Amino acid sequence: MIHIAHATEYLQSFNFEDTWDAATQYQDGDVVTYGGYTYVSKSLHTNKIPAYNLASDWDIITTGFNVVGTWNNSTDYINSIGFDFIEEHEKILISRMNERLSELDWVDLHGPTSNKGSIFSFSLRNEIHPHDVSSILDQKGIAIRTGTHCAQPLMDFLGLKASCRASLAIYNTVEEIDKFIEGLISCKKIFNL
Repeated sequence: MIHIAHATEYLQSFNFEDTWDAATQYQDGDVVTYGGYTYVSKSLHTNKIPAYNLASDWDIITTGFNVVGTWNNSTDYINSIGFDFIEEHEKILISRMNERLSELDWVDLHGPTSNKGSIFSFSLRNEIHPHDVSSILDQKGIAIRTGTHCAQPLMDFLGLKASCRASLAIYNTVEEIDKFIEGLISCKKIFNL
């Protein structure tokens, strides 16, 4: 819900002229493009935004239109099941995930295990690359996210090149958490952890 609200506020407050003016200021440097988005490497030590021809290549507003189109459906769905149910369901899932992950001494959790939301960032010991973990889980029908998660300064601080991230929501079940843990145990066997 929060992400949808922020996206909508963002779209409502968007000023195309200001964006064009800002984009024309950044013409020099290197940029790597992934999936139609401009990727900018950020660190705690520099505020430099490397870019090339951003004025003509920005497509930042395009991706937000799907949010506006689904706003009513999303709010109708959330209202039909109720915030209390969502909160209680997520508490059950978070508790189960914390319980099961605590059994795995070869999994490093990044972030607190209490008073947290339903996003779990982690790494496997011995520097097993998150993309390898993701590929193995994907073969078992389990989807996680991997990479820097738009948090490069945090990754640098933690000494990580990337991490894995499992997210839980209203559509997940306790059984899926158990399947996820079984998938991690498969990774342990494959990598001899």
